[in-house]
Amino acid sequence: MILRFSIPAAISLLITAVYNIVDRMFVGNYNGTSALAGLSVCFPLSYMMMAFALMCSAGGSTFFSLFSGKKEYDKMNRSFGNAMVLVCIFEILLSAALLMFSNPVLKIFCVTKTAYPMQFPITAS
Repeated sequence: MILRFSIPAAISLLITAVYNIVDRMFVGNYNGTSALAGLSVCFPLSYMMMAFALMCSAGGSTFFSLFSGKKEYDKMNRSFGNAMVLVCIFEILLSAALLMFSNPVLKIFCVTKTAYPMQFPITAS
């Protein structure tokens, strides 16, 4: 059972890694090293957002499975809905916080002056 559920998870992580490698190849070749540096700075932030989503969904799936096994379908549906709403709330709040406090976050990640415009090309001057 562990292999049956872990193989799709491993495949999804492999697809994500290949996507990031190909993305970096295109950005590095067509937009230059400053854009590649900007992408490298945003990479851990995207993983942080993914971690919050996985935290909520893993807990929700545990309750979902528990209530499914007990055939408590009302609680099962409620646990799925609560996990989904919690993921949406966390992602919206995290996005808003990262946009509101973008300068301190970018300073924590030691963004250089050449890479800074690549983070927010619309607002950078």
